[in-house]
Amino acid sequence: MVRIDLLPKEERAKRGIPFKIPQLRLRVPLGGGTFYAVALIALIFGGLGIYYLSQVRGINRLEVQIQEMNKELNNLQKIVNEVNELKKKEADFKMRLGVIEELNQNRFLRAHLLDEIKNRVPEFLWLHSLSEDNLSITIDGRSFSNFVIADFMNRLNTSPYFEKVDLPSVSKEIYEGQAVMRFRITATLTLYQPPSPTALSGEVLIGDQNE
Repeated sequence: MVRIDLLPKEERAKRGIPFKIPQLRLRVPLGGGTFYAVALIALIFGGLGIYYLSQVRGINRLEVQIQEMNKELNNLQKIVNEVNELKKKEADFKMRLGVIEELNQNRFLRAHLLDEIKNRVPEFLWLHSLSEDNLSITIDGRSFSNFVIADFMNRLNTSPYFEKVDLPSVSKEIYEGQAVMRFRITATLTLYQPPSPTALSGEVLIGDQNE
């Protein structure tokens, strides 16, 4: 039998009947399927958390490795710069050495130039000027005869120090009351180097031994 209390709250207070607030209770049945579902969700979230943490740690390791590789690259770049600087210095040194060798060769040629020309000047031929520019020489002079000029050119051609001997100009003129031939001869100096006295003496000794 169900009893319903219809007295108002004031009347209930007068009679000493306590007023109770009805309470709503919700009961969720916890069967076996629900437990496993909750456990599965917990495992999924736990796995995701572990995966996230592993990814974060992996990223941190990669960042550390990238920093170390950048340091190594910087060190390697310094080494590359030093090697390039050494190559530049080597190229500059070789260039200077080549210039020095060329100057020595040219100095050797110029030292023998005057002796060669002086020894090959025939009689009745006079030289008035001699110039040299980048192994090209120009000789100006006078003579009484074209034959003498031709003889001088032949002598220059037989010298190991001259090549491409040419006669670009020749003309008649009066010089100190005499009819002479004014000429200009051009030639090119060669890089000929005579054998050293040691080499010559060695050849002589070899020849003597063969005898």
